[in-house]
Amino acid sequence: MEKQRNKTLNDYLNLLNIDINELSKYELESLEKINEYYDEKLSELEEFTKKLNFNGISTAKVLSDVGLGKNVANTHPCIDKFINKRNKEHKTILNDFIYYKTNKITELTRENKLLKDHDAEHMLLKTEYEQLQKQYKDSITEIKRLRGLVIKYQNANKRNSSKSLN
Repeated sequence: MEKQRNKTLNDYLNLLNIDINELSKYELESLEKINEYYDEKLSELEEFTKKLNFNGISTAKVLSDVGLGKNVANTHPCIDKFINKRNKEHKTILNDFIYYKTNKITELTRENKLLKDHDAEHMLLKTEYEQLQKQYKDSITEIKRLRGLVIKYQNANKRNSSKSLN
């Protein structure tokens, strides 16, 4: 991740096929500010994720951070139990967060699949509709052709019957 962050603005612009020489002064300054902003946010995020510990906070770290000796938990079982209880809460919150995000990803994946299936079904129906439209137009053309033939035969029969009467 750090390798990704160490890219310069020019590297990003090259990836986006943007020539730095074609940018206005305003665009370049704006992009530099935005790049610095993201560098800071990514650094903060990296620091935050380094601090996440799914095993809880070690007893020694808790005791050290609150200014108690590292052996206090061994000599005072109630302190050890309390730290363990609070660590369970810590782990539960982190695991709930991961579980929630995993469920969200699963739900979005399922919705995406349903949308893709719906799109595929829609495309099939659209294709079928277009084929039926073509058949309908062909049928109309055929009906007109046959109607023309019927009229032609009727006119021919009228002429033949009028010639036979004469």
